[in-house]
Amino acid sequence: MMRQKFINFLLVFFDIIAIHLSFILAFAIRFDGDFIYGVQSAKYFDIYIKYALMFTLIKLIIFYILGLYRSLWRYASIEELGQILVASFTANAAVLSYTFIIQQNLPRSIYILTFLWDMILLGGIRFSYRAAKRFQSGAIGQKRGRKRILIVGAGQAGALVIKELKAHGELDSVPVALVDDDASKIGKKINGVPVLGNRYDIRKISIQEKIDEIIIAIPSSSKKDIRQIVEECSRTICKLK
Repeated sequence: MMRQKFINFLLVFFDIIAIHLSFILAFAIRFDGDFIYGVQSAKYFDIYIKYALMFTLIKLIIFYILGLYRSLWRYASIEELGQILVASFTANAAVLSYTFIIQQNLPRSIYILTFLWDMILLGGIRFSYRAAKRFQSGAIGQKRGRKRILIVGAGQAGALVIKELKAHGELDSVPVALVDDDASKIGKKINGVPVLGNRYDIRKISIQEKIDEIIIAIPSSSKKDIRQIVEECSRTICKLK
């Protein structure tokens, strides 16, 4: 619990930096870098400086309400990217509404550019955290020596198994290959792991790839298919899950 609070504190800290960096970059682009001393640009930049604290509070409140500090960013994916997009748009719309109410409007291009930079910077912060955690997990796994995993099933369940194994280096396991009876999937990759054959290639692949463990990840398959796959796996010396 304390660790998660510390992570959220860091996220808020970096978000505050990102919020103001977004405004500064937006001004720099809009006014070709001369936004402090230019006659027109200085007036708008003064508005930003004057209300910077309020802009920050508005955005942080929106980010909190829309759940940017409740997600587990080490598992961030497309859904979280959509969350960042919605939060950035809503936060900048709220800032626009506030400046309209107090009649201290900035150029419309500033709001648009700030929205774009918010998405880039907020997303960069969170996906960098995910990448760092994955690298850390991988380093832990390499130090311990990792089991080589063959996954049976190149569908959603197989993709989920790959994601979990890659995210948790403490499991001491690395997915190295998949097999699937769908011929259209053979030769393709799922999350960087190649589909090398079908169920009848399990023994050959387990030898070639020095597989330690086989995971069957086809929950929708019939009992007959599962039995046949288990029979193929039994022809290897690999542990079966």
